[in-house]
Amino acid sequence: MSTEKTAYYTLLNSFSHQRDAVTSTIPSTSSFNIFQVLGIEYKEVLACRFLGFLLDPNSTHGLGTKPIKHFFSTVLQIDPNFNSEDICISLEDVITNNRRVDIVIRIGEFIYPIEVKIKADDQDQQLSDYYDYYFNKFNYCGKCIYYLTPTGWLPSQKSKRDLDDSCIKCISFEIHINKWLEELSNSIPNSVIRDMIRQYEEVIKEMCAKAKRERVIIETLKLENGINSDNKNIVCTLIDVLAANGDTNGVLQKAIQKAYLRTHLSYDKERYSLQDPSEQSGNYARLEVVDNNSGKVVAKICVETNLYLALAEDVKKSGSYHGWHGKENWGYLNPKGNGKPYKLNDCMNCTDERPIEIDDFLNDITIEGE
Repeated sequence: MSTEKTAYYTLLNSFSHQRDAVTSTIPSTSSFNIFQVLGIEYKEVLACRFLGFLLDPNSTHGLGTKPIKHFFSTVLQIDPNFNSEDICISLEDVITNNRRVDIVIRIGEFIYPIEVKIKADDQDQQLSDYYDYYFNKFNYCGKCIYYLTPTGWLPSQKSKRDLDDSCIKCISFEIHINKWLEELSNSIPNSVIRDMIRQYEEVIKEMCAKAKRERVIIETLKLENGINSDNKNIVCTLIDVLAANGDTNGVLQKAIQKAYLRTHLSYDKERYSLQDPSEQSGNYARLEVVDNNSGKVVAKICVETNLYLALAEDVKKSGSYHGWHGKENWGYLNPKGNGKPYKLNDCMNCTDERPIEIDDFLNDITIEGE
């Protein structure tokens, strides 16, 4: 067997033992599904809107408090002993620093914040900040942040920081939301809303199965540690497979791109650090450059068609470096120096081991208050 064929065989064999368990959960859809048309399984905001619609007793679904009471007993596992006039449902609830909590249920003096993660990465100190805002600053009762993901994975340490595990409850679309939707649809008569709930169930099951496959691959390759001698060959093989399939903008591609950037970006690591952005874009991979002294985000590393660095809005350039372009102050990045586009959206250049220098840009940044 050739070296190339051996690499493909190794890649496929690494994931084959997971396939049956994952694909068996995918439902067969034989009819039109509006949620599939909208691509709701990839869009956290839309997914949350339908959940919020069901949870709100005043919504036009006409089911009153039945959905939210089922939700409390099935998903949150709390006695649903409350009146409809006490309930307030908020979507994208704004807290400190313009952070937005996906779903917040307020019932009298109790509050139940739910952070939903489908595609986006955890943000730095995210769950810790949510807890501090609701339960320390405003002293609501409840004392728990709910972390809703496709299959119930744990939040990252950077998100929870020093928050005790007892303050976070992990719930999943796969188990908790599916069970809730199934019980709810079975408890109401045949109607348009019941059909919509069942269509949403189908899409959720498909989303969970795909998320499992992606996480198995990412964890198997250990992409959180970057691209190195241990995983380079199999990562290169995966890039070939994705390219052959014409898929250059999915979760796996973004994970490979970020692993590559974390490994090969060259900068002053004592002064600067990389972090995932406070707000994720669904269209491209992005990292933020943080000044360790001030804690400010000073620049953004972006992968669209090409790789580039953009100045953050609240910092300034000194004007001495000529690699910037436009009023937005951005510049191309590549291993040979700035000023020339470096295509990275198809991941093919992720096999390049040369460092990508960004010091010229960072040294030209003026941070107010220093």
